[in-house]
Amino acid sequence: MAEAWLTKRLARLMAVQALYSWDAEGGGAPWPRERLTPEVVAFFREQAAGEGEGEDSVTAVELAELAAAKEDRKLFRSIVAGATVECAALDALLLPFFTRMPNQNQIAMLPRAILRAGAFEVKSLGTPPAVVIAEYARVAELFCAQDEVGFIHAVLDKVAKTGKE
Repeated sequence: MAEAWLTKRLARLMAVQALYSWDAEGGGAPWPRERLTPEVVAFFREQAAGEGEGEDSVTAVELAELAAAKEDRKLFRSIVAGATVECAALDALLLPFFTRMPNQNQIAMLPRAILRAGAFEVKSLGTPPAVVIAEYARVAELFCAQDEVGFIHAVLDKVAKTGKE
């Protein structure tokens, strides 16, 4: 049986892919839980199982573990449905941390998907900030350049501290 952290990592990876797809489609209507059918979950799971092949930052062992894991469907659905419903609020929360960019649209879609998922999870699901930061930095390592990984880490750290002063 897969470790709980592994099922959650797979769910997060799948959620980022779903949010990226949603954004690529124009980011219009939210994806309610009802749209996240078993077939949709299976599609994103299949996509996740093939990610990162050949990447230096991801070991073959980790890829094999992710491919064999059963995703945490509840976490996947919560992140995707919640982040698409609360997208405007998440973007407003994130925007102050983009000091070099005047608007959200200047962030590439993939880092934006990662940031939305992470911000939603830390603010709405109550996941400990250290876990969210570490997990989404790991997801970013699958897809992003090292400077983007550092950017995502820094922004999620700031988001986690928002409202705690």
